Amino acid sequence: MDKYFLYIDILGFSELVQTDLTRVDELYEIIASLNVHKHHVFKAIIFSDTILVYNNGEPRSQEDHYYLLMYLCEFVHDLQNRLAGRNIVFRAIITKGQFVHYEINGIPCFYGSALINAYNSEKTIQAIGLFLDKSCANESDIFNYCEFNDRYDFVFTTKMMDVVEFDYEGNFPLDSYGVEQTDLGWLLIPELLTLKKINKN
Repeated sequence: MDKYFLYIDILGFSELVQTDLTRVDELYEIIASLNVHKHHVFKAIIFSDTILVYNNGEPRSQEDHYYLLMYLCEFVHDLQNRLAGRNIVFRAIITKGQFVHYEINGIPCFYGSALINAYNSEKTIQAIGLFLDKSCANESDIFNYCEFNDRYDFVFTTKMMDVVEFDYEGNFPLDSYGVEQTDLGWLLIPELLTLKKINKN
Protein backbone atom coordinates (compact mmCIF):
# COMPACT_ATOMS: atom_id res chain seq x y z
CA MET A 1 0.00 0.00 0.00
CA ASP A 2 1.31 3.44 -0.92
CA LYS A 3 1.95 5.89 1.91
CA TYR A 4 2.14 9.63 2.16
CA PHE A 5 5.76 10.05 3.08
CA LEU A 6 7.61 12.96 4.68
CA TYR A 7 11.40 12.98 4.54
CA ILE A 8 13.27 15.63 6.56
CA ASP A 9 17.03 16.11 6.43
CA ILE A 10 18.63 18.33 9.07
CA LEU A 11 21.33 20.21 7.17
CA GLY A 12 24.81 20.77 8.58
CA PHE A 13 24.37 18.00 11.14
CA SER A 14 27.90 16.61 10.79
CA GLU A 15 29.42 20.00 11.53
CA LEU A 16 27.08 20.43 14.48
CA VAL A 17 28.19 17.08 15.93
CA GLN A 18 31.84 18.05 15.55
CA THR A 19 31.47 21.51 17.08
CA ASP A 20 28.64 21.63 19.61
CA LEU A 21 27.23 18.47 21.19
CA THR A 22 25.02 20.51 23.51
CA ARG A 23 23.14 21.87 20.51
CA VAL A 24 22.81 18.34 19.13
CA ASP A 25 21.11 17.27 22.38
CA GLU A 26 18.85 20.34 22.18
CA LEU A 27 17.96 19.43 18.60
CA TYR A 28 16.94 15.91 19.63
CA GLU A 29 14.85 17.33 22.47
CA ILE A 30 13.03 19.51 19.94
CA ILE A 31 12.49 16.55 17.60
CA ALA A 32 11.18 14.46 20.51
CA SER A 33 8.67 17.19 21.39
CA LEU A 34 7.17 17.55 17.91
CA ASN A 35 3.42 17.22 17.48
CA VAL A 36 3.82 14.26 15.13
CA HIS A 37 4.54 11.96 18.08
CA LYS A 38 1.08 12.70 19.52
CA HIS A 39 -0.90 11.95 16.37
CA HIS A 40 -2.19 8.36 16.21
CA VAL A 41 -2.61 8.37 12.42
CA PHE A 42 1.11 8.83 11.79
CA LYS A 43 4.34 7.12 12.72
CA ALA A 44 7.75 8.74 12.88
CA ILE A 45 11.24 7.28 12.58
CA ILE A 46 14.27 9.29 13.65
CA PHE A 47 17.85 8.33 12.92
CA SER A 48 20.90 10.57 12.93
CA ASP A 49 19.95 13.71 10.95
CA THR A 50 16.83 12.28 9.31
CA ILE A 51 13.15 12.27 10.26
CA LEU A 52 10.68 10.04 8.42
CA VAL A 53 6.91 10.38 8.87
CA TYR A 54 4.20 8.31 7.21
CA ASN A 55 0.53 7.47 7.64
CA ASN A 56 -0.09 4.07 9.21
CA GLY A 57 -3.65 3.70 7.93
CA GLU A 58 -5.15 3.72 4.48
CA PRO A 59 -7.13 6.80 3.38
CA ARG A 60 -10.72 5.86 2.56
CA SER A 61 -12.03 9.07 1.04
CA GLN A 62 -10.81 12.11 -0.83
CA GLU A 63 -11.11 14.06 2.42
CA ASP A 64 -8.69 11.60 4.04
CA HIS A 65 -6.10 12.37 1.37
CA TYR A 66 -6.41 16.10 2.04
CA TYR A 67 -6.24 15.44 5.79
CA LEU A 68 -3.05 13.38 5.61
CA LEU A 69 -1.25 15.85 3.38
CA MET A 70 -2.32 18.81 5.48
CA TYR A 71 -0.95 17.23 8.63
CA LEU A 72 2.38 16.36 7.03
CA CYS A 73 2.74 20.04 6.14
CA GLU A 74 1.69 20.96 9.68
CA PHE A 75 4.43 18.74 11.09
CA VAL A 76 7.01 20.60 8.99
CA HIS A 77 5.53 23.91 10.15
CA ASP A 78 5.87 22.74 13.75
CA LEU A 79 9.54 21.84 13.28
CA GLN A 80 10.17 25.09 11.43
CA ASN A 81 8.81 27.19 14.27
CA ARG A 82 10.69 25.27 16.96
CA LEU A 83 13.99 25.69 15.09
CA ALA A 84 13.50 29.36 14.24
CA GLY A 85 16.36 31.52 15.46
CA ARG A 86 18.56 28.50 16.31
CA ASN A 87 20.57 28.59 13.08
CA ILE A 88 19.53 25.03 12.22
CA VAL A 89 17.86 24.47 8.87
CA PHE A 90 16.35 21.52 7.06
CA ARG A 91 15.17 20.34 3.70
CA ALA A 92 11.94 18.33 3.58
CA ILE A 93 10.14 16.39 0.87
CA ILE A 94 6.60 15.05 0.82
CA THR A 95 5.91 12.31 -1.68
CA LYS A 96 3.72 9.25 -2.03
CA GLY A 97 4.73 5.67 -2.69
CA GLN A 98 5.68 2.30 -1.26
CA PHE A 99 7.01 2.29 2.28
CA VAL A 100 7.26 -0.66 4.68
CA HIS A 101 8.13 -0.42 8.37
CA TYR A 102 8.17 -3.21 10.96
CA GLU A 103 10.38 -4.59 13.74
CA ILE A 104 12.19 -7.88 14.20
CA ASN A 105 13.35 -8.55 17.77
CA GLY A 106 13.16 -4.84 18.50
CA ILE A 107 15.20 -3.92 15.42
CA PRO A 108 13.42 -1.40 13.15
CA CYS A 109 13.25 -2.44 9.49
CA PHE A 110 12.11 0.03 6.87
CA TYR A 111 12.42 0.37 3.13
CA GLY A 112 10.52 1.35 0.02
CA SER A 113 10.51 3.31 -3.19
CA ALA A 114 9.15 6.41 -1.43
CA LEU A 115 12.20 6.49 0.84
CA ILE A 116 14.64 5.92 -2.02
CA ASN A 117 13.04 8.56 -4.23
CA ALA A 118 12.90 11.13 -1.43
CA TYR A 119 16.50 10.45 -0.42
CA ASN A 120 17.80 10.79 -3.97
CA SER A 121 15.69 13.85 -4.77
CA GLU A 122 16.57 15.67 -1.57
CA LYS A 123 20.26 15.64 -2.48
CA THR A 124 19.55 17.40 -5.79
CA ILE A 125 17.50 20.29 -4.34
CA GLN A 126 19.76 23.23 -3.57
CA ALA A 127 17.38 25.04 -1.24
CA ILE A 128 15.86 24.78 2.21
CA GLY A 129 12.24 24.36 3.25
CA LEU A 130 9.45 22.00 2.23
CA PHE A 131 9.02 20.55 -1.26
CA LEU A 132 5.92 18.68 -2.44
CA ASP A 133 5.97 16.01 -5.10
CA LYS A 134 3.75 17.18 -7.95
CA SER A 135 1.92 13.85 -7.84
CA CYS A 136 0.47 15.00 -4.49
CA ALA A 137 -0.12 18.67 -5.32
CA ASN A 138 -3.79 18.29 -6.24
CA GLU A 139 -4.43 16.98 -2.72
CA SER A 140 -3.02 20.06 -0.98
CA ASP A 141 -5.74 22.60 -0.22
CA ILE A 142 -4.48 24.37 2.92
CA PHE A 143 -0.86 25.36 2.36
CA ASN A 144 0.01 27.49 -0.65
CA TYR A 145 2.73 26.31 -3.02
CA CYS A 146 4.45 27.31 -6.25
CA GLU A 147 6.47 25.48 -8.86
CA PHE A 148 10.10 24.80 -7.94
CA ASN A 149 11.18 22.42 -10.70
CA ASP A 150 9.62 19.85 -13.01
CA ARG A 151 9.04 17.39 -10.15
CA TYR A 152 8.53 19.41 -6.98
CA ASP A 153 6.62 22.44 -5.78
CA PHE A 154 7.83 24.68 -2.95
CA VAL A 155 5.37 24.80 -0.04
CA PHE A 156 4.87 27.99 1.95
CA THR A 157 4.74 26.82 5.58
CA THR A 158 4.11 30.39 6.71
CA LYS A 159 0.42 30.55 7.59
CA MET A 160 0.69 33.75 9.62
CA MET A 161 2.31 35.50 6.66
CA ASP A 162 -0.81 34.48 4.71
CA VAL A 163 -2.83 36.42 7.30
CA VAL A 164 -0.61 39.47 6.75
CA GLU A 165 -0.86 39.09 2.99
CA PHE A 166 -4.59 38.44 2.64
CA ASP A 167 -6.22 39.95 5.74
CA TYR A 168 -3.97 42.99 6.02
CA GLU A 169 -3.22 43.16 2.26
CA GLY A 170 0.48 43.27 3.08
CA ASN A 171 0.23 46.77 4.51
CA PHE A 172 2.66 47.77 7.26
CA PRO A 173 2.61 48.72 10.02
CA LEU A 174 0.01 46.15 11.04
CA ASP A 175 -2.96 47.24 13.09
CA SER A 176 -1.64 47.20 16.66
CA TYR A 177 -4.95 46.10 18.16
CA GLY A 178 -5.15 43.05 15.89
CA VAL A 179 -1.58 42.09 16.68
CA GLU A 180 -1.86 42.59 20.44
CA GLN A 181 -5.28 40.95 20.88
CA THR A 182 -4.39 37.82 18.92
CA ASP A 183 -1.38 35.52 18.66
CA LEU A 184 -0.37 37.11 15.34
CA GLY A 185 2.62 39.03 16.68
CA TRP A 186 3.93 36.02 18.58
CA LEU A 187 3.37 33.56 15.73
CA LEU A 188 4.83 35.84 13.06
CA ILE A 189 8.29 35.91 14.63
CA PRO A 190 9.39 32.34 13.78
CA GLU A 191 7.98 32.67 10.28
CA LEU A 192 9.87 35.91 9.66
CA LEU A 193 13.07 34.28 10.92
CA THR A 194 12.42 31.32 8.62
CA LEU A 195 11.85 33.54 5.57
CA LYS A 196 15.05 35.41 6.38
CA LYS A 197 16.97 32.12 6.47
CA ILE A 198 15.38 30.91 3.21
CA ASN A 199 16.27 34.19 1.51
CA LYS A 200 19.84 34.06 2.81
CA ASN A 201 20.32 30.48 1.58
